[in-house]
Amino acid sequence: AEQSDPYYKNIASNRPDKFWKEHIKSKGDETYFSEEFKDLVTGLFAYNPFHRLTIAEVRSHPWFNGTVPTSEDIADEFNRRKENLDEELRRQRDEDPTQAEFDTSLLEGNSVHRGIGDSDEESKEVGEREEQEYDEDFENYHKFFSTSSVEDLWTNLCAYVTGITGEYKFSADEYSISAKVVKEEEEKEEKKESVKEEPIEFLVNILKVPEQEKHCIDATVIKGNKFNFTDQFRDLKKFFGGHANATLAD
Repeated sequence: AEQSDPYYKNIASNRPDKFWKEHIKSKGDETYFSEEFKDLVTGLFAYNPFHRLTIAEVRSHPWFNGTVPTSEDIADEFNRRKENLDEELRRQRDEDPTQAEFDTSLLEGNSVHRGIGDSDEESKEVGEREEQEYDEDFENYHKFFSTSSVEDLWTNLCAYVTGITGEYKFSADEYSISAKVVKEEEEKEEKKESVKEEPIEFLVNILKVPEQEKHCIDATVIKGNKFNFTDQFRDLKKFFGGHANATLAD
């Protein structure tokens, strides 16, 4: 850490009280950090290396030698956290339809998918998908990166697309979806008449970045207003950025 860090600067300037005040504020619980824990971490974070705790001092520290939770205690704590997380996800789904659950059979092999360009006679079986590689020489400004696994990203992408439109088409052998979105009718203020936005058709690919532990989520407009597509892309990126399984990376 550097002295310019908004949190560590309090440690560096010998104001650990301000450092812990900020962290306690984010937890909303004055007792979240024990005094022994705060003393140990403050000693480990000391700006002057000669003032930091030694290994021997850490091992003899009261927090290090304190009570250790049992396996039952740990299980109870994680069950409590899971219940809180499930409740928060339910709340988010109620507030935002794009967070809703979708039919996971869409992700399985040998499934029939209906969407853009399909008819009752046309259906496509989906087999095992292969990761396509990201080409950094291909210029596209509608993209972002994630360190999540391709399976998690694919699940999130399917949830997003199926949450915003009923017209979509899954690739049979790649992590790719094409979708068509029609915005609701809006009323022009000047003429007081209802107009329908031009549909946006776009393609989203999940691509493996060579020699790196991350993927590129790449979106391309196929048809429609490019400004509206940019808004749609921002919405897509926001969905991924706010999702527990999708960690954005540079």
